[in-house]
Amino acid sequence: MIRTTKPNKSWKCLVLIMCSIPAFTLVAQTSLTNVMAEISGKVWQDSEPEVNHVLDAGDTVLPGIRVSLLDGDGGSLATVSTDSSGCYVFSYLVEGSYQVMFEIPNNLAFVHPFEGEDKLLDSDVTDVVNGRTDVFFLGAEESASGINAGTRFKTLALADRNLTAYWDPEKVSTILSWDHSINAVAQLIRIYRMEDDTGERLLVATLQKNDEASWMQTVSFEDVEIGTEGDYYYQLEWSTGDGSLYISRIAAIRVQMTFGFPPPLVTFPNPSQDHLVARVRIEKTQNVSFILYDLSGRPAHIWKGQLLDKGQHSLKLDLSVIPEGQYILEAIFGQQRYLQSLVVY
Repeated sequence: MIRTTKPNKSWKCLVLIMCSIPAFTLVAQTSLTNVMAEISGKVWQDSEPEVNHVLDAGDTVLPGIRVSLLDGDGGSLATVSTDSSGCYVFSYLVEGSYQVMFEIPNNLAFVHPFEGEDKLLDSDVTDVVNGRTDVFFLGAEESASGINAGTRFKTLALADRNLTAYWDPEKVSTILSWDHSINAVAQLIRIYRMEDDTGERLLVATLQKNDEASWMQTVSFEDVEIGTEGDYYYQLEWSTGDGSLYISRIAAIRVQMTFGFPPPLVTFPNPSQDHLVARVRIEKTQNVSFILYDLSGRPAHIWKGQLLDKGQHSLKLDLSVIPEGQYILEAIFGQQRYLQSLVVY
């Protein structure tokens, strides 16, 4: 909702005024009663990483933003640029219907309009594609202040399959694995944990990437206290040098504390897409092989056996040729056999 106020002064004299402002020139009507209307506001960028859609002390004002005044039909009347404080003003306006249009850089998007209790600190842009406010009526001698445009770095959603989380019982730590091909230098990657898939986020780790190559990344960090079990949710954010913000889908894990020797077979990620890592622990040198079965019991793929020494080994199994579906993975360690369910997507 656009806010308008009336000044206390009442002007009675009749004159003809030419008002020159650097960015535009308006010819006023013959009564000062009709020329004291004013529209003003500010353009600002919401702070990252937590955007609250209102102007507060942590936000950044944006100078040099082009702001246009439109009539009720969308016709252009005047254009100014925001000053060093991110502010703009259109003065000496006649009574009528108006719109304000803001032109922001390509790496920015508009925040949600009309958030918060203080209507002088919210954003008024309702047409976020064209950067326009609603049409509002401005009466004689009225002022419409706080016609603001709040912005944030543009959020670019990544593919749904770009993040996998799993719990490593051996190291008592969370492991995140993801694949992406954002071709940008100086990427700052933030890892957040949530208590549920819609709850408040807690920053638990930060990474830096300084090359343009596509990459796969796996990171391990101890963010869950020993003895704490339950379901946890993770999300990644990439901030790139051009100001773009990429956000991953949410990945869930179930934390189960295990003490003593690690199990003979641990697989991750599950669900899997292109590959599966099988961490095996064997008590003596022996041959290790894997067979993947579909739910009817038919072999879908066989990985040739490898002769491995006593100890722990991490083996990467290629799933790129496996159709999507549910499977049973059989690991064969000499005379021992272990089965695990697996989802390929």
